[in-house]
Amino acid sequence: MDFFHTSNHKNQFKHSKKRLTQDQVKLLEISFASNNKLEPERKLLLAKQLAIPPRQVAIWYQNKRARWKTQSLEFDYSAIQAKLESTLAEKMRLEKDVERLRGELKKAHEIALALNQQSQVFPDNPVICSVFDSSNCSDEGVGSSSLQPHEDDERRTRQSANRFARTRLSETPTTLIPPWPRPLALMASRAGSEPPPSISTRTTSLLSPLMKEIAVDFERAKQFEKVKELENAVVELVATYEDCSHFSSAIESVGHKYQPGPELTDFDKLFKNEVAQLKANSSSVPQNHPLIRQFREAVWKVHHAGEPMPGEEQEDIVMTSNQSSILNVTCPLSGKPVTELEHPVRSVVCKHVYDKGHIMHYLRENNTRCPVAACPAKLKSDKVKDDPLLAADIDELRKSQNQNVMTDVMDVTEFEE
Repeated sequence: MDFFHTSNHKNQFKHSKKRLTQDQVKLLEISFASNNKLEPERKLLLAKQLAIPPRQVAIWYQNKRARWKTQSLEFDYSAIQAKLESTLAEKMRLEKDVERLRGELKKAHEIALALNQQSQVFPDNPVICSVFDSSNCSDEGVGSSSLQPHEDDERRTRQSANRFARTRLSETPTTLIPPWPRPLALMASRAGSEPPPSISTRTTSLLSPLMKEIAVDFERAKQFEKVKELENAVVELVATYEDCSHFSSAIESVGHKYQPGPELTDFDKLFKNEVAQLKANSSSVPQNHPLIRQFREAVWKVHHAGEPMPGEEQEDIVMTSNQSSILNVTCPLSGKPVTELEHPVRSVVCKHVYDKGHIMHYLRENNTRCPVAACPAKLKSDKVKDDPLLAADIDELRKSQNQNVMTDVMDVTEFEE
């Protein structure tokens, strides 16, 4: 009898369990949202409010907590999956950047190796490349996106030179050294050597005297519009040279000051800021550049020999005509004339010219003062450089000396009647 009584009691409890109504579920949801842990006192209170057995409240809480944990895990999984996909995409992008940089570095090494081999096989014959035919000059392996301003300057220089000087030099190719790879500039400075000057720098030193001669011919032929166009081209050429000089200095400055940080560096922004700072600190004015003054002097003398230029005093004219951008006509150490030096260099401090071998030996003996008499400038090895415009200045001085010699000969020669 006890057995049947117990079974009937269990069946009675089973049949007394009913499905929860919407209002009951809503109340349980509110209670779970405030506290997802069911304490005994809270269980009895909810059972009394809902008129259901306490065990049914406990079972509902248990199921609800299981579903809540499952949803939390699914949400966390989705977040981790999205982060993983983003990380994989970033990893692929970085791998592409690494491959691209490896390719550029490989090209730079190949160009450096080719230049070294060429300098060993043909030390006196640099690569022949027309200044005015950009299709003959390959830009492969030169620079990257962060160096775009330099390439624009070079393109502008070639266009301006091509516009006005093609008629004079179309049959005379000019020898130039191929462009120095941008990534190698810092490598060369670390190795203790100096990279060759940029295309714009070499073009300036080669074209300025040449364009001056062409302008003189146009002035004699009274083609004044052509002369004005050439003058504008020289101004543009000098401005481009200044831009290239600022960019070269920015590369050297960033190479010495840059320190890697925890985040990726925006080198394009870094270089632009450095170039802007160098331009802001520069006091040079392209209109007052010696090359422009010499150009205007040469054109003025065609029809106004011996007369001062408009807006300038006679003393200024004499000074600019005689100095020819070279302050000393002989090397103070070797005694040789500047026009006969095999490797002339110029001080960036006092602008005096020396023979490179003699001045370097002079500086290695702890001499810091300029060897030119009465010059107070202090010299260092890094302040004595191969000035790309020095060759043009020396050539100008050599022509001036030859003209003076011819004039003297004509003055002292006596003709028999």
